[in-house]
Amino acid sequence: MPDSFRILLRAGWIASASGALGVRLWNALTGPLIYGYDVWGHLSYVFFLDLYRSTPYADQGWSYFHPPLHYWLGWILAQAGNSEVLLRGLCLLGGAMSLGTAALAAWFTRIALPERPGLPLAAFTAIAFLPVHLYASPFPGNEMTATFIGSAAVTLLAWNESRARPLLRLDVVTGGVAGMALLTKFSGLVPLAAVAAALAWKGIRPGPAREARGRVGLRGLAILVPALLIAGPYYARNVSEFGTPFKLSRDYPIVAEIEDLQPRISRSIWDFVRVSPRLFVDSDPGSEHMMKSVWSSVYVNVWSDNFGASHLLALRKRPKGEPLGGGNPLRPVRGTKQSLATLLAAVGLIPTGLALAGAAAAMRGAWHRRGEGADAIAILLAGATLGSFVLFVWQVPIWSSMKATYLLTASVPFGYFVARGLGALARAPAGLRVTGIAGIVLMAVVCAPVFTTNLIFPTREDSIERPGVEVFFGERPAVRWPKGTIRSLERAMYTSPSRTPFSAGRVALAYAYASRFDDALRVLDQALITRPEPELLATRGALLAGQGRLDEAERDLRSALEGNPTLPPAWASLAYVLGRQGSPQAPEVQATARRMREWVPRGFPYGAGNGHVARPADSDRWMLEIDEERGLRFYRPPRGRTLP
Repeated sequence: MPDSFRILLRAGWIASASGALGVRLWNALTGPLIYGYDVWGHLSYVFFLDLYRSTPYADQGWSYFHPPLHYWLGWILAQAGNSEVLLRGLCLLGGAMSLGTAALAAWFTRIALPERPGLPLAAFTAIAFLPVHLYASPFPGNEMTATFIGSAAVTLLAWNESRARPLLRLDVVTGGVAGMALLTKFSGLVPLAAVAAALAWKGIRPGPAREARGRVGLRGLAILVPALLIAGPYYARNVSEFGTPFKLSRDYPIVAEIEDLQPRISRSIWDFVRVSPRLFVDSDPGSEHMMKSVWSSVYVNVWSDNFGASHLLALRKRPKGEPLGGGNPLRPVRGTKQSLATLLAAVGLIPTGLALAGAAAAMRGAWHRRGEGADAIAILLAGATLGSFVLFVWQVPIWSSMKATYLLTASVPFGYFVARGLGALARAPAGLRVTGIAGIVLMAVVCAPVFTTNLIFPTREDSIERPGVEVFFGERPAVRWPKGTIRSLERAMYTSPSRTPFSAGRVALAYAYASRFDDALRVLDQALITRPEPELLATRGALLAGQGRLDEAERDLRSALEGNPTLPPAWASLAYVLGRQGSPQAPEVQATARRMREWVPRGFPYGAGNGHVARPADSDRWMLEIDEERGLRFYRPPRGRTLP
């Protein structure tokens, strides 16, 4: 390698790595703390772990169907007892996972093409400055964590396969990492499937180079056993509870309600093949031609965040009267400024072209090597990712199913294919080689400043969930009823019939907080006529007990416990009532009340804020309880960090 090339390569690594690191650090430390897809659900998952020291089930909240590994990391951050540490920590974690994935793409390329020392830099840059990585890295969700861990499993397999005789101990490590990916997100099944397919082919491929089936089987066990030991208990619990290992929350009321608000798209196979000719003229994701062209929509979202999750939402033209922050996030926002989306989509043409050329070259390499080596592994992972995405979009034909983050599993193959495509230009005319290199450099130069918070465009405001996070940590009052709030709550109660029972509970508690107990009972009486919900009965029982109406209170509380025998406040209030009545059952009920306070609640909507941390309480089902020591009070889970 000439000294001049070595110096140039080192300078390229310094520029690319420092730029990628700088953007992520800046965004994580200075950008908005809460934004991204389903941000409230991901944060609520962390709070559920903190409140109950238990992994939630899919039927307990919005994002609770996810496996828990990422959220355990969030829980560790939450132990600092500070919202800033949790939120900044999750932003930094996402940035580290994204940058780590870019490093894995470079390592994978070096394993596959050791004779081409410049190509790993191309693979690293292609991922480090890919817009979907730049704008999604500060999200608090599990996307980047799952991407990094799954990519690590596949890269470890490629590293092991590059040896003359693969090591069983590396297979064990690969299996453990694959199990961690599966314990982070359901999509962790994709890299595990790619690893299994690559290994299985070694035992069934034709020709004298076929590896002994006995050793292939042993290696398969070395990968599968640690993967199952790590992820198996979680998925076995799902099977036991729901009859399927991959239980989503889409079947439950509030999730189905939200999905039903989105326009549904009738798709044919042609929609997965066509590319809209108007892609660079009108890239609005709500346009019919974009909604009917899956890959056009995904392509634009890879390069310009057309779903408006990042700070670029500030660029959208807001209709008159629509609040800053985007209005209804469930429908495409019309009127996107097309110039930026068009520019970024155009910038992406050369890297995308290189990736397609590199994929073709990898397919040829895999064919000539009879499906062995890094080329085959990259093709298998890319194919499994695209196949699972197509299946998902076909089954969920709504606008929000076409997010580019669903393709993050293919990050390492994409980086490798870009590098492979660039390497294929070695024998091409100098102009083409320069164009390929310039395309990658242009991507970094354009995308880095665009997706650096507050550098060119204004910083997006924090999500409205920020106060809810601060409430959880006691950094602002847990309950505050400003003037007019009670009436506002009552209006909301009658305009949202599907949520009327629990809306009534919130209104009743607001009245109780204002010492207007008769009004609180009136609201509960009206709601209980049509929906005798146990939570409402528990609250009315506590209110009646506080007014000395012990017989009526006992009746309500026992009815509440018939409907839900695990309600801690109902047991506590019943113990109070029986104690006041001099009943010999009081000590036994008091012991049950203490035991039930450690019970993890089940049912939907439950959990921490029903997956919506913006509400100033830890549970959507607000309730009152009464006891001898503190009288009538709000019920909060026993490990709640703050009490109203």
